[in-house]
Amino acid sequence: MNLILLDNTNTRQILGKDDPRALHIEKYLLGGLSDTVYVGCPDQSLGKARVERQANGDLILEIGWGIREQTEPLLPLTLIVGLSRPQTCRKILRELAPLGIKKAHFVMAAKSEPSYIRSKLWTSREWEQQLHEGIEQAFNVLRPQVVFGESLESALLSHLPDASTTCICLDNYEGQSELLAASEHLREKTVLAIGPEGGWNNSERELFRKKGYQMVHLGKRVLRTESAVIAAGSLLAAQYRCRLQSFDE
Repeated sequence: MNLILLDNTNTRQILGKDDPRALHIEKYLLGGLSDTVYVGCPDQSLGKARVERQANGDLILEIGWGIREQTEPLLPLTLIVGLSRPQTCRKILRELAPLGIKKAHFVMAAKSEPSYIRSKLWTSREWEQQLHEGIEQAFNVLRPQVVFGESLESALLSHLPDASTTCICLDNYEGQSELLAASEHLREKTVLAIGPEGGWNNSERELFRKKGYQMVHLGKRVLRTESAVIAAGSLLAAQYRCRLQSFDE
């Protein structure tokens, strides 16, 4: 937990002694020469808080907001991923913010078990907590947008290649070139599609081709879905960050 997330931007807040955030602050963040911690309010602001302990064990946070007015924006990356086992989707959700992915669609693919969408991850809004943990890790208050349960065709209707958008489908079996090569020619925005556990089927591959998606691969070794998201997402994110640095210079 690199960032303590709060519900609002009040300058004085109290965390009860049994609050998981208070426990984390006490165990991992305080001590030494500093009694300050970094805090954030999702989609709003970053701040730095001086921590004081009350006699009953509660923590008082005196917060100065806006220490980094220009939070690094989410990158122009959209992920379309075939709905996988809940434990796999949890891992992916936690990585969206650290990767800087702006939007993610978890779609019902041919090899997605129908029961997956009925898991507590999606029905109890646990998915929001997974995003929450990703923001804490990323030290960035901006939340990726998440859509789940729609069909692949529906997601593709919203994300087609054009003059400003590169659309890529990752497929180990029929990818024509390596993602690394394709990433050298990215447009302003990129859509990356990664199959569920078991990959895309032939009908889905044909649908991607009809929609104008480039079929690429990550090499001869087959990765787990969550590993493919991290590997491919990191490569594309690095390309965009290099561009942003070039513009700044």
